[in-house]
Amino acid sequence: MKSVVTRNIIFSACFIGLILLASFPGLFDFSNKIEPRIFSLSFAYFWQISMNILIFALLIIWYFVDSKYGDLDIDIEPLTKAELLEREVTR
Repeated sequence: MKSVVTRNIIFSACFIGLILLASFPGLFDFSNKIEPRIFSLSFAYFWQISMNILIFALLIIWYFVDSKYGDLDIDIEPLTKAELLEREVTR
């Protein structure tokens, strides 16, 4: 259980760090430039696209790490007829 919490804290910190790096005005000032152009995009557009790709990659890695350790297991139990009738009565 402790490793799950530690892993979630690490991934959350990286996720929040990337979001701040992409959008916080103080950190974004150095990338808010028209020149140089990268792939015929201004640097500001390239910076935002690259930050979004990094955030997406982090979420994918987080998913695969959690699935490797078996933390995505969810037990779903179907409702019994009695529970289903009870829900219909309370509505």
